[in-house]
Amino acid sequence: MAMDKSLNEGLYPTDEIARFGIYRFWHYECAHAVMESEDPAGYKFSMRPFTDVSSMLALGWLSHANRLAETIFDRWDAQSDGNGAVAWKSLPQYLPWLSVKLYKAWRESDETYDLEPDDGEMGEFSPLLETLFDPRPRTFGEALAKAADFHASGCGTDDYDVVNEEELWFFPVELLAACRLRQQRGLDLPPLDYPLFNATPLCRFQNALPLPFDETLAKLLPAYAAATNKFDLKV
Repeated sequence: MAMDKSLNEGLYPTDEIARFGIYRFWHYECAHAVMESEDPAGYKFSMRPFTDVSSMLALGWLSHANRLAETIFDRWDAQSDGNGAVAWKSLPQYLPWLSVKLYKAWRESDETYDLEPDDGEMGEFSPLLETLFDPRPRTFGEALAKAADFHASGCGTDDYDVVNEEELWFFPVELLAACRLRQQRGLDLPPLDYPLFNATPLCRFQNALPLPFDETLAKLLPAYAAATNKFDLKV
């Protein structure tokens, strides 16, 4: 989306960013409701949706991030292969597992999930995890710079690339999520003047965005909740 906008534009339209976020959130919530039904139609959660927990944090929607994480963890437990089901050595998935680890740090959880890589296996994202809540902004900033370079150099379309989702090349949600968690903890952020954070308006850390009103969702979601009898609209 950012590439369709002028890179000289001061801000990417916040309503478009927010609309993207709310559609992503309800997409997974609706899918989860289908999976819990008697006819799940083959739906499964892979690891990749967990990256959208970071997307919710990047947007400043802490309640949505928490709800989405709980939804995905719940579905992982219900699947026969459980907890993401892809071993790190067979296919490293950096953004989803980093999002899991950021979520665990935020919720102060020491749970270890099946097939979860060690913090030290996360390449140049590892220092980010080590310094996430370090009170020294410079120390965190040095780790964030390494993570930003790792993100930028790892963009590609191959399954083994660090960032293989094109919509996230210029929307580094995992880095913005880390900044949001520091902000939420009351810790100072370093100057975000690394090249990646100035590549496009979407790369910039912003104040929490307001939740958008969408007419289609306003009509669809209550009807879907009534039909499924399991769909929770409280978030």
